[in-house]
Amino acid sequence: MASILSFDSRSMAHLLDESNQEHFSAEFPIFYRNKILKGKDKYYYRSAIDRALRCNQVRAVSLINTYIVQYQNSYVSSYLYMKNFHILLEKAISVEALLDSDVFSFKFDFDEWPSSHTNNDTVLRPYNDSIFAIREHYRKVFHEDEFKSMDEMKDDEGENGGPIDTSKVYKIKYSVNILPGIGQYIIDKDPENKNQKTFFNTDVSFMGLLNQTEELAVFQTSTIQQLI
Repeated sequence: MASILSFDSRSMAHLLDESNQEHFSAEFPIFYRNKILKGKDKYYYRSAIDRALRCNQVRAVSLINTYIVQYQNSYVSSYLYMKNFHILLEKAISVEALLDSDVFSFKFDFDEWPSSHTNNDTVLRPYNDSIFAIREHYRKVFHEDEFKSMDEMKDDEGENGGPIDTSKVYKIKYSVNILPGIGQYIIDKDPENKNQKTFFNTDVSFMGLLNQTEELAVFQTSTIQQLI
């Protein structure tokens, strides 16, 4: 229903009103991309946000954003914005809450990545592969000796005879900032393009759009702070 009526702001205001809060749940998302038949064996995807933007329903988009931050606050929701986030900036729709939420932050905890370490520094690193393959790439991202896992350091201790100070061990939190995927990016070997180099979003300069925004509060959000 929400996807169908997103062309009308008044309908969305009624559907997403707090009086219907008992029906809202993070367990059952109501905003997602719909697969639509375009022709024989051809499909395209469209969400309620896309439909509202096509109809220039700025208020409807704002209401949807507020709902997503509150009830669909997960990196999964970022796929609703990968092709249209630049339009939100161009139409001066407020995105501060989105950028300060978990929508564009993929938090993970894999067994292959150390869960604790003696190093408690906050470190930012580039990662250019698929987030679905990041499980196997801890040492590719953090290749320096200082980021070896505790088990690796213990092995080195046995070989080199140097003791490891384990009096202070810290819990590690990992996350991937998904925002760079909104602007132009390149896949060196795209399996959908015969493993050729493919350019995406060539007409979108994400940082250029941020430069033009009048919503200065976005520059204080966590995801933007990581980029700049």
